[in-house]
Amino acid sequence: MNQKKILIIEDEPNIIEILREMGTSLEYEIIEARNGEDGLISIQDNHPDLIILDIMLPKKDGIAILKEFRSQESGKDIPVIVFTNLEPTDEIMADVMKYQPIDYFVKSNITLKDLRKKVSEMLQ
Repeated sequence: MNQKKILIIEDEPNIIEILREMGTSLEYEIIEARNGEDGLISIQDNHPDLIILDIMLPKKDGIAILKEFRSQESGKDIPVIVFTNLEPTDEIMADVMKYQPIDYFVKSNITLKDLRKKVSEMLQ
């Protein structure tokens, strides 16, 4: 059985570490990108099974990444969990939700246990 791949597009090293440990403990292959441009390249190169995406990123923000890869055939079906510090205002949610993420989590409002559960559900 092929190991499922999670692409983490995040620029905060401590968050990357937490997400890497979570994914590895669930026995998924973890791929990391620390800015938006690298994230887009990584989507093309690695064809992940799930993307955990921050909105506030250097070089290209998460909404721009969603827009760009959702417009490509290869990016239409990849599940995305938005994992950000941005509170979900109406404006942000309108921008994000049109690109159909599976979920939108504010980092400070979710436990690692809940995120882990969501990731496991997505990759069953």
